[in-house]
Amino acid sequence: MATGVLYITCFGGFAGGGQRSLYLLVKHIDKSRFKPVVAVPETGDLSRALEALGVRTVVMPFPRIRGIAGILRYRRRADMLAGLIKDEGVQIVHTDSVRETFYAASACRATGARLVWHIRDDLPGAPLPRLMVRVADRLLVPRCDTVVLASAAMGARFGAGSSAKFRVVHNGVELEGFGGPRSGALRSELGIGPDVFVVAEVAAITPRKGQDLLIRAAAHVKEAGVPMHVVLAGQDDGGHVETLRALADGLGMTESVHFLGDREDVPEILGGSDALALPSRREAMPRSVIEAMAAGLPVVASDAGGAREAVVEGVTGYIVPCDDYRALADRLMRLAANPELRSGMGERGRQRAMEMFDVAVKTREIEAIYEGLL
Repeated sequence: MATGVLYITCFGGFAGGGQRSLYLLVKHIDKSRFKPVVAVPETGDLSRALEALGVRTVVMPFPRIRGIAGILRYRRRADMLAGLIKDEGVQIVHTDSVRETFYAASACRATGARLVWHIRDDLPGAPLPRLMVRVADRLLVPRCDTVVLASAAMGARFGAGSSAKFRVVHNGVELEGFGGPRSGALRSELGIGPDVFVVAEVAAITPRKGQDLLIRAAAHVKEAGVPMHVVLAGQDDGGHVETLRALADGLGMTESVHFLGDREDVPEILGGSDALALPSRREAMPRSVIEAMAAGLPVVASDAGGAREAVVEGVTGYIVPCDDYRALADRLMRLAANPELRSGMGERGRQRAMEMFDVAVKTREIEAIYEGLL
């Protein structure tokens, strides 16, 4: 009989790379050995995509725990979750956020199910939220059977180097979806000539992803006489796009910076670009870097989170210091000036993605964790 696994996520839609990673895990898990059920807080693109795979989804929001009323709601919802675990014959609960893991810890204690906390996010930047997450870490880790980290770099958050409870499983990608023939569709859509150097960033439009640094770097490259366009694809977070538009206008980059919004055709965007840049200020394990490598593009990423675990400096791309747009500009100019360098780095990146980030291999690693808990 297949082992029941309940996945609990904090979004019903594809809000970021974490939800994409969850979707791919559930899609590729061996259904003859594991029976997935997914709890989402509301219906959305993620829940509908899972249902299209024939995966049972349950809408179960988990409210904030504040005050006496919040504690009472917590107890009632934890009891409901325990009931779901029993009804579905769940033996393993797999969570991906702090709040949901608090609820799951209580439900697992009541039912005897094993708890896996999969952390795909970096720490918040603001001091108070950062402190609150650290407190939550101290409370939750002892109540989990396994804590999965999306990158080895994240282990510093927990001092996790020597604990057998922590396991590193990098994000996986469906390699067959990337690395196809180069496409001219993106350039035609945006009116960009075939000889112009195009750099993409695929990420939520938010200050921590550093799109402002890429725009400043592009302006620096333009001043050096190198024709370059920037393509930004991602969901706008809090109206940050307007801030970036104003920055581009002020730097004389209005016609060279393109805001595509939230797009599903990421392989086509990468296929029309010459390189990917990700100058993030904070990261966990950037999915877009892995996808760009799978697409055969060189990558220039900031030294944040697990980027260095994917990008090999000078081999598949470059690692630059955080918040250093001049260093970013320098590496982009090197790539712009040398098509053979771009091609070689892209080919080596593609090979590294095939060896390290195949979603089938990453899914087998998660399955091995489950088997070790049974």
